[in-house]
Amino acid sequence: MQPPPGYDSAGENMVLRLHKSLYGLKQAGRRWYDTLVRTLTDLGFHVSQADPGVLQTRVQGDTLILAIHVNDCMITSSSSNLIAQYKKKIRAIYPFTDLGPIHWLLGIKITQDRKA
Repeated sequence: MQPPPGYDSAGENMVLRLHKSLYGLKQAGRRWYDTLVRTLTDLGFHVSQADPGVLQTRVQGDTLILAIHVNDCMITSSSSNLIAQYKKKIRAIYPFTDLGPIHWLLGIKITQDRKA
């Protein structure tokens, strides 16, 4: 085991104790999913019966759907204000990059025609 960059070691014969390793393990993806789902259920989401990668919630008659795939997610709703509200809640817990309106998902091109 090597100490992380920038970590000042106290000496050459120092012993470091590893409390928990996550990355590189076979169960790392499962642990991340469990942690993420626990956080999202605390925010009011429910895991879909049909697909465990899809979570949804209803707020005052509007539906919010969040789809997770590996390290990407897509969020859609019948209310743009609800999307903004939940992005803010999620960002307070996990920093993320908002790429704006979706154009591609899992190799599928997505186009939107708001007038139609």
